Amino acid sequence: MRFYHRHSFFPLVVMLLTLLLGAVMAFALLPRETPTQVVPEETVVDAEAYRDSLAGIVRGFRSDFSQAVDDAGRKDIGARALQAMLNLRVPAQYKSLHLALAVFMSSVESDTAQSDPLAQLQTIVQTYPWLSI
Repeated sequence: MRFYHRHSFFPLVVMLLTLLLGAVMAFALLPRETPTQVVPEETVVDAEAYRDSLAGIVRGFRSDFSQAVDDAGRKDIGARALQAMLNLRVPAQYKSLHLALAVFMSSVESDTAQSDPLAQLQTIVQTYPWLSI
């Protein structure tokens, strides 16, 4: 009986896969040019426009808060004022004021104000008198 030997493609497949793996590794390990990062220009925030907008928000808060009849209305007024403040772009010199007012509005919204909220707001307004204009 004669032995019949079938030829297999397995060695050919192993060689092709080895070459493919080598090509992928060579491509992955090639040094690439790192893209330069483009730093966006900082837009200058108009301090006068910020002051006018913030004064309008504070005036609106004061009048609406004094007319509110229940706690839910006051919380809603605080939430609207806080959202309006968060939409503003803040100049560098007013960041501490903006943070103080945001914390104040947040305490009104969450009903954690320790005393009369309008009295707390008055202490902030005394520091920055242009808020009451």
